[in-house]
Amino acid sequence: IMREGSTAHEMVIVTKGTLEVTRDGEHVADIEPGGFAGEMALLTHTHRNSTVTAKTDVELLHIDGRDFAGLLQDVPRIAVKMLPIIVQRVAPHDD
Repeated sequence: IMREGSTAHEMVIVTKGTLEVTRDGEHVADIEPGGFAGEMALLTHTHRNSTVTAKTDVELLHIDGRDFAGLLQDVPRIAVKMLPIIVQRVAPHDD
């Protein structure tokens, strides 16, 4: 669905099934229904930092990058809801 290092043009929201996130070939996380992927590269205008693949059969809501930017302007509450998840993804973890 998304390849590490590729240019970002969209994000997805999982409505059914599970996505797997890997970085440098290592498992990072699974994304279940209600979760999302691809937002960080859109927000930072950088390349994808992870590969995202379907772990099961999935149904996804596709959001184009331009639509995402407009959505955040029109409904800033979405950004507030996304922020804790994004912070958790980028904050250092004690493993």
